[in-house]
Amino acid sequence: MRRLLIALCLIYAGTVGAAVTLDDLWNAVKANDRSTVRQLLAKGMEPNSTDQSGQSLLMYSAREGQLDMMELLIQSGAKVNARNAHGETALMLAAYKGNLESIKLLHSRGAMINQNGWASLHYAAIEGRTEVLRYLTEQGAKVDATTPNGATALMLAARGGHLSAVQLLLEKGANPNLQTDSGATALKWAEEAGNRDIAKLLQGDRKK
Repeated sequence: MRRLLIALCLIYAGTVGAAVTLDDLWNAVKANDRSTVRQLLAKGMEPNSTDQSGQSLLMYSAREGQLDMMELLIQSGAKVNARNAHGETALMLAAYKGNLESIKLLHSRGAMINQNGWASLHYAAIEGRTEVLRYLTEQGAKVDATTPNGATALMLAARGGHLSAVQLLLEKGANPNLQTDSGATALKWAEEAGNRDIAKLLQGDRKK
């Protein structure tokens, strides 16, 4: 009985230690403390560790624009195309935040720009990240790619009131006549959101 109790105590202690170490790794990444992260990875910590939502260390760094930390994690084996519980990749999160340099780094390391369903272009359009949209389209992003309900980046930018993003997407060949599964167009979403300048622009483009 005594041996069993000792064994259980050792297992518990080991579990607590592992949890604390994982917390330390996350805290070091959040603090952009590359020295500590390098030490923990050298001790065998997993570079693809995730939180409860499936967000990886690299996803967090990409979202926050920690370029040197991203390099360290990728060189240590972090997967650039991993997805969290919501199907998001590091590149999508960087696009949402408008971190263009993070996107360039990820893309140079093999991150996919085009995805089935939600893609990085949609994430950039939601927040009107014009320069990100420009880069993504120049790198081959499908300008009329649709989300599961048929929404395009143009529709999302129009609904969000992002005039410069709408202008750019139209210049890149976005089709203003596409419809969602429920029949909505970019123009309809712009009108419903009260974005008159965008609605006027879309009306003119549809007449061409």
